[in-house]
This record gives sequence, structure tokens and C-alpha cells, in this order.
Amino acid sequence: AVTRLPYRLARTGGWHDTVLHLPEGPGWTDELTERHFPSGPVPVGELLAGDRPVVLLTRRGTS
Repeated sequence: AVTRLPYRLARTGGWHDTVLHLPEGPGWTDELTERHFPSGPVPVGELLAGDRPVVLLTRRGTS
């Protein structure tokens, strides 16, 4: 997931209640930060929190 138009987004108050529905499974890992996320709806503001406007998600437990 990648943030598009981050400056406009910041000016309008952020992601608010926008969610990304991650497919069912064992959960997801952001390969860039090693943070873990559950399957199902995840707030986009939580996914993109930190110093990068991007996440690279892979299923947990797979190589």
C-alpha cells in the first residue's frame, strides 16, 4: 500500500476512518518495518504510521 498525494492528505486531516481489508489468513507482516497486522479491516492510518508512506505486506508464516 502506498500513500498518494500525502501533502493534500495531511492538509485535509489524514485518513480518518479509512480501512484496508486484509484477506483472511495467519496475518500480515510489513517487510519494511517488521510490524504485524491481523487479517480483516485495518485502519490505513495505522498501516502507514511511521516515517514511510508505504507498506510491503506479506502473509505471516510464509517464505
